[in-house]
Amino acid sequence: MKNPILLTLFSLLFSILTVHAQDNSNGFPISKHYIGLGAGFTTGFGISYRYVPQSFGVQINLAPYYDKNNNSFVSAGFTLLQSIKEAPDHRVFVYFANSLLYQKTISTGYNYNYPYNSSSTTSVSSVYNTGVGLDFQFFNFNSPFVFDLMGGLGGYNSFERFTFTGEFAIYYRI
Repeated sequence: MKNPILLTLFSLLFSILTVHAQDNSNGFPISKHYIGLGAGFTTGFGISYRYVPQSFGVQINLAPYYDKNNNSFVSAGFTLLQSIKEAPDHRVFVYFANSLLYQKTISTGYNYNYPYNSSSTTSVSSVYNTGVGLDFQFFNFNSPFVFDLMGGLGGYNSFERFTFTGEFAIYYRI
């Protein structure tokens, strides 16, 4: 890792938190499975699946795109979640997110002068982003929909740059 600041921050956040198992004594439903749409700089974007069986959970975001010319773009994200507060209408998590953006583009150039020919150029790029912060999950007892808002510190382009990050998602409770 190029910069140990993010690793230190992540370790401190998870080591100082005292977390208790989920309790459903308030009468609000606690779902384990969520599916929806998510977008973020460090969590990736696309179809999102979240699994939170107890106080620890995971989130996966995926958006693959391929076209007829063999161009491709993939956003894939994996996030770890740790619950730190629960209430009847919201939950708060600490999160550690990782995402990979992969893009492959094939360009074809044509020479219209004699001799007529064409040439193809393939460019491939991949960017790794990571982040740590707080995740606020808001829900209504009568609605199956959950709104999720995340914010924290992100390391972009394989830790070349650090700045604030924001993520959001809308889920359906399964």
